[in-house]
Amino acid sequence: IVRAAVKTVTKFVEQLSSVLDIFFSRRVLSFARTSLTIFLVGAVAVGSWIASVSASYDSLPGEIMYSVKMANEGTELLVANMLGSDKDKVSMILKHASNRVDEYQRSESDEQATKSIESLKKKIESSSKSLEEAEKKSPTAAVEVARVIEEKTEEILVALSGEESVIGAKTALQDDVTNVEGLIHDAGIKAVEMIVKKVEQKEVGEDVITTDEVKKTIAKRLDQLVSDVSKIEKANN
Repeated sequence: IVRAAVKTVTKFVEQLSSVLDIFFSRRVLSFARTSLTIFLVGAVAVGSWIASVSASYDSLPGEIMYSVKMANEGTELLVANMLGSDKDKVSMILKHASNRVDEYQRSESDEQATKSIESLKKKIESSSKSLEEAEKKSPTAAVEVARVIEEKTEEILVALSGEESVIGAKTALQDDVTNVEGLIHDAGIKAVEMIVKKVEQKEVGEDVITTDEVKKTIAKRLDQLVSDVSKIEKANN
């Protein structure tokens, strides 16, 4: 796509130059043509890349555009690492984890579903590692990262446990999915433990997280655990 666009731009500049040659000297025209070509080629290349990325959003593992999707996610994570905070980094990781859940829900084969679940597992493990790294930096960073993990893992669990995830060929993968759900649960619980730990030890103040926010976080996680136990009981019955 980009090559074809660049070829078209170059041809356009050459045609335009032949017309402008009547009004400008060759020296001025040569400089203008070079500058215009560089500008237009860059603009078209960027525009084509954006179009390619947009077209890759709905791609699944094994499809042609999936490599573009992965390259874009790699770029997003790189930018978050270089320019963002620990909170930004883990937010991006869990955003990509949500993408894997979406791919799993839409997968059309066991192979696609398996790759999505495996990648989801790695993303959750990476988020837990980010929490450990944040704690080494500062209590505030640890709490900020923990809050993101607690919130996002709950959203991911809700999406993953939807009815869509147990239909068709994906039924055979339920053991793998259950294991990943356990991993997500653990990540969320560890995040809550981190928040409680930093607050109890008075390493962070009300400006980072209030007492009411801590209570609501704990209550929400307990409600989630009770709900999960109820689901297990129903499944066993």
